[in-house]
Amino acid sequence: NNLSGKLDVITKMIAMEKLRLEENQFSGTISSELGALKNLEVLVLSDNDKISGELPPELGQLSKLSRLMAPNTNIDGIVPEEVCSLTRDYALAEFVMTCRGRGMEGGVLCSCCTECKSDLEV
Repeated sequence: NNLSGKLDVITKMIAMEKLRLEENQFSGTISSELGALKNLEVLVLSDNDKISGELPPELGQLSKLSRLMAPNTNIDGIVPEEVCSLTRDYALAEFVMTCRGRGMEGGVLCSCCTECKSDLEV
């Protein structure tokens, strides 16, 4: 794929259950409006290095979300407690991000990811 553009148009698709956009050229930040996609079970944004900013806390409203994968993006900051609560409730079983640490700069600080990748592993 070589899709590009901003992710905000996707927030209008309220019945969506799976959103797999890996290996594209999407840019910008993840919209807080994604939290309105109440049926979303899978969100994969991996390998979109133009996606940046922080994970919005509104993703924590996605009670059906079982898979969130966004390694090899430029998402940074601290994973919000609202998102971490999904892993404690056993809804979010697979949560993979590029994590800060191991001498690497960038990535997220994540206390609840099921798998952390460094830039070297992705």
